[in-house]
Amino acid sequence: MAKKFPGNRIKSHRIYTVWEISDLLGCHKQTIIRWIKYHGLMAYTSTKPWLIEGHDLKAFLGARQSKARCKLAPHHCYCLGV
Repeated sequence: MAKKFPGNRIKSHRIYTVWEISDLLGCHKQTIIRWIKYHGLMAYTSTKPWLIEGHDLKAFLGARQSKARCKLAPHHCYCLGV
């Protein structure tokens, strides 16, 4: 099941390491590395540690969350299984 990450914790004008992002979002560092390698998260990989700009991370998470949403017709509703 996909996790919704809080975008309001990310500062746009800050540069983060993989470790800082994993602590900030509460996910494993390997998740961040997978986003960089396979899902297109922009990062400076020529330096150690890898660096990610805050505005790139916010845009990446926003795009992932908006892609997961689906628009419903006016007479439809989501199933709220109890």
